[in-house]
Amino acid sequence: MANGAEVAGWTGRLTAPPETRTDKKGNPWVSFRVAVGQRKLNRTTNEWEENATFWNVKAFNRLGKHLSESRALVQGAEITFSGVIERETWEGKGGEAREGLSITLDRAAFEVTNATVDTVNKAQSNRAGAPAGASASAPSSITKGGTSEEESFFGGSGSTGSDDSDPFAAFN
Repeated sequence: MANGAEVAGWTGRLTAPPETRTDKKGNPWVSFRVAVGQRKLNRTTNEWEENATFWNVKAFNRLGKHLSESRALVQGAEITFSGVIERETWEGKGGEAREGLSITLDRAAFEVTNATVDTVNKAQSNRAGAPAGASASAPSSITKGGTSEEESFFGGSGSTGSDDSDPFAAFN
C-alpha cells in the first residue's frame, strides 16, 4: 500500500496497449499510459474546453499479475484507479538526465457498462445456503444488449416487470 504517502484517485482512458514485464524474480508487472481529462466551461467564449493530463502508471505484485492477465486492459479502455504519485529519474536517449511523475497503483477498476465482461471469480466452494451444485460466482460473461444469459441472470427480459417481482430472488 501507500506506506504513509498521499494516495489519490483518477478516471481516464488507456492511450496505448499496456506493456507486461517481469521482475528479476519472474513476477509479472504491468505499465501503461492513461489520459485523464478535464472539461471546463470557458466563460469568455461560453464553449467547453478539454484538457488532458497523461500519466505513466505501473502495477506490481498481485495487482500487477491480475492486470497483466486481464483482457479488459486494452487501448481506449476506461479505468478508475488510485495510487501514489512518485518522482522518477532516468537517462534520456541523448544521455541527459530526465525526470517525471508516475503513479504506482494500489487499486484499479474498469468501466463495464458498455463492454463485454468475463469474470475471473474462481470460488473454491459454494456460498452458504446455495443448493448443491450451484455456483458461487457471478455469470461467466455479461454482454451488452440483453443476451439470453444476461436475461436469465436478471430474471427476464431486462425490465423489472411488475412491482412485486424480485430480481434478486435467486440469491435469497
